Amino acid sequence: MKRIYLYTQVLAVAFLSIFATSCDKDLPFPEDITKGVAIDIIRVAGTDPLLSGGITAGNYKVQLSIPTYQGDTSMMNHAQLLAVLTSPTGTSTSQVVVDNITTFPQTIDLNIADVYSKFGKTAPTAGETLCFTPNVVLKSGEVIPGWNQYTGAYNNIAFSGWQVDGRSFSYRVRYPVVCELVLDEFVGDVEISDNFYDDYDAKCVKMSETQLKIEGLLGGTVLININKTDHTVSVPKTVVGNYFQYTNLTISGTGNIDACNGIITFSGPASVDQGSFGTETWVIKVK
Repeated sequence: MKRIYLYTQVLAVAFLSIFATSCDKDLPFPEDITKGVAIDIIRVAGTDPLLSGGITAGNYKVQLSIPTYQGDTSMMNHAQLLAVLTSPTGTSTSQVVVDNITTFPQTIDLNIADVYSKFGKTAPTAGETLCFTPNVVLKSGEVIPGWNQYTGAYNNIAFSGWQVDGRSFSYRVRYPVVCELVLDEFVGDVEISDNFYDDYDAKCVKMSETQLKIEGLLGGTVLININKTDHTVSVPKTVVGNYFQYTNLTISGTGNIDACNGIITFSGPASVDQGSFGTETWVIKVK
């Protein structure tokens, strides 16, 4: 068993109370990054959500906008569009692919062949992930990067709780380079990694062309809905059982399915009658 921490509702309320009283109402973001500007980036509806190995053709567009309540933007000179390419082995590099963005909102038509040429490649490779995130260039010339090459973290992930046009603020657009998704290849023995136990075995059963069932996840049964259009997954709210002295361990989440490596990853809240474990991540890998 791995060690995890239970956060009770009382502690959560206390934390929210402290947070609410300690924030500057005029600056709805952490004080250590007030000199930056939070730029929202989304994939334009109706455009292609995935890349395929060896293919650069397609309809790929992103839109950048600045939320009206984000704060003072007077320190910003312009924005850049940063591409972050992660190899199948997990190594990431970045390149600025569009510079001097000064008008918002702005839709950018992505030339995938040109983007890959900046990485010294001619086309995508299956198993890679290509992400786009905005850099902010201040009038001083300082660049506030959208992605940190040393930590691998995205700068504006902390703003994900903001609401923009009825949805959550988006700090990046992700294009996985996918293999053909065949759900039959996920059927059978799988290994699960999470924060509750050491790695353990479970079974995967195909329910339909868009749904898998995992038998043995935290001792219970969980349905995973598959979106074949963009290779994303969702797990409905499910009670999987009890967890030692805690009752009704309940999970849900969203994530991605990696057809190249036989991996399903999803993250979401985990709670019991006695409180919350916060956000947890599950990795399900075909054995």
